[in-house]
Amino acid sequence: MTVDADIEAIVHRDLADPHRLLGAHPNNGGVVVRAFRPAAAKVLARVRDLGTVTGELHTVLGAEAADPAFAPEQPSTEALAILTATIDEEIESLFLELPEIDAVAPIAGHSAEVRDRLQLLSHVGARGKLIRTHGDLHLGQTMLGDEGWVVLDFEGEPARPLLERRRKRSPLRDVAGMLRSFAYAASASELQRGLTAPEGWEERARESFLAGYLEAVDSVLMPPGEPPTRTMLSIFELEKAVYELRYELNNRPDWVGIPVAGIARLLEEPL
Repeated sequence: MTVDADIEAIVHRDLADPHRLLGAHPNNGGVVVRAFRPAAAKVLARVRDLGTVTGELHTVLGAEAADPAFAPEQPSTEALAILTATIDEEIESLFLELPEIDAVAPIAGHSAEVRDRLQLLSHVGARGKLIRTHGDLHLGQTMLGDEGWVVLDFEGEPARPLLERRRKRSPLRDVAGMLRSFAYAASASELQRGLTAPEGWEERARESFLAGYLEAVDSVLMPPGEPPTRTMLSIFELEKAVYELRYELNNRPDWVGIPVAGIARLLEEPL
């Protein structure tokens, strides 16, 4: 297969560049919006297709009932309590080490709120099934070829131990990683290129991806109904944003504002 573009190129070219997405052009130092280009709808259709592929991927990963390594499992209260406690320790440690810089000011002192949100994971009623997942799904792990989307690199989050990466989890954790990646695409456009993404495109991309995903994934793997699904997604997004914050503090301090904004937004959402 000949790969014609990867998702990051698409995002930066068609989504994150307002001139392309909105059909605008510079005019005497300003920007005049002519029309919403058909390319915008095309890109959102591609994002929806990516959601479909992700849903099909999870369906396949959860279909091998005869193999104990891949057979779907019902989450036990004990396993969930251990997972929640582990995440709680990570959050407490991170917030104790937060530097006194302006970039983290919006969430400084909110450790208890973040931990309370993640504790809700153990109180969500029906949670769907646990399966082997990708483990580190984001836009950079995908490519768009002549025959559609390809998902790459199933090693999981490199910073986590192998045993933890092999653990069965809710497929919504992968979905949350992709949703967080849309936020990164929008913010990276401004950080790297000085271009602000068009207003509302991140939300449109999120909803397009989710529509494709929920239509394709085996519903047996999901919590029953939209409210518990949205609640679990919000919790997993928060977990991912905390992971991102530690990474950015250690590797890219100029990018700390991206996970901070995500954490602040998620804390404001009703559950």
